[in-house]
Amino acid sequence: MARETGGAVPHKGCNSSSCCSPAKLWRTMQTLIKENDKRGLIHFFKDARLEHIVRVALTSRITNDASMLPASQQHKIVKLSHPKSSLYLGKSFSDLNSLQLALISADEQTVLLFLSLLRSHATQDELKIFVNHIYGQGNTSLHLAVFLRRYSVVKVLIELGSKLHHPNARHKLPVDCCYDGDQQMIALLNPPLPTLADPTPAPPVPAANAAANANANADADAVSVASATCAAAADNVLETIEQVVMPKEGEENPIVVVMDTVVAKDTPVQAVVNVPPIEDMTLWVASIMKHVNKIDFNLIIQQIIQEKQYMDAHCVSLPELKKPPDIPSCLLLAY
Repeated sequence: MARETGGAVPHKGCNSSSCCSPAKLWRTMQTLIKENDKRGLIHFFKDARLEHIVRVALTSRITNDASMLPASQQHKIVKLSHPKSSLYLGKSFSDLNSLQLALISADEQTVLLFLSLLRSHATQDELKIFVNHIYGQGNTSLHLAVFLRRYSVVKVLIELGSKLHHPNARHKLPVDCCYDGDQQMIALLNPPLPTLADPTPAPPVPAANAAANANANADADAVSVASATCAAAADNVLETIEQVVMPKEGEENPIVVVMDTVVAKDTPVQAVVNVPPIEDMTLWVASIMKHVNKIDFNLIIQQIIQEKQYMDAHCVSLPELKKPPDIPSCLLLAY
């Protein structure tokens, strides 16, 4: 940076208590987490550099890749010593964020304190991205917390928007990491469905409306009876249609043309519906039953029978088409 005169501004420098370098803040945070220094974390988040500290906590990662370190530095790798961890979480613990580092290195109270401090200074969207960060072989912080049986941490992670159905590279969901069938943890990850509250009792009906309600109930009963009658009639119609249209064994399939439209009578509003092919007649009758209270099925059957009789009288069957036409004898004598 230069002054207006063009001369350089001398750099005043900074010390360990005022430096805003992300690398230095990240190293300080790692030390406080690994040492379970709860008091130090509280003072750290009260620092004047709070904005930078929160940004470092949310975005910083440790590589933690054994393949990138020499043999003399392998002891610095952060990992779990549990014998079953590789079966559920895999062997890799690379790209850990601050929360995952705390879950592995610190106790549950330190993790809860760390999350509480972040919740006080970060937005909900930032925290949701933070808790769903993927490390190693596709694991999230929820996978890790479930495996370590950190019940209180699991509750907080779910509140912050952790994904309950994210599979890792070993095709394990967070609930699958309950390796000993921990029912308490399973209950946390599968909360019961909310139940509907008991409906409030209906207010008493005034006497003036009693007659109207009685008439309405009677109409409803009549509709129910009509619907039941309609359903019974539909079964009879389908049987009759099969008898009229379907050919018997050994007979050729007759040519039948069904009318394009049928008017359903005795309905509040006259309905004109398209008649489908015979093979879809069951679905058609069922759809009609949804829209009208009563159908004149005799009219439908009568129309189908009339159409069949007409076709039988005017159409030529396939064998007759194959036979050569009869030639009058007078024409034969001419040749």
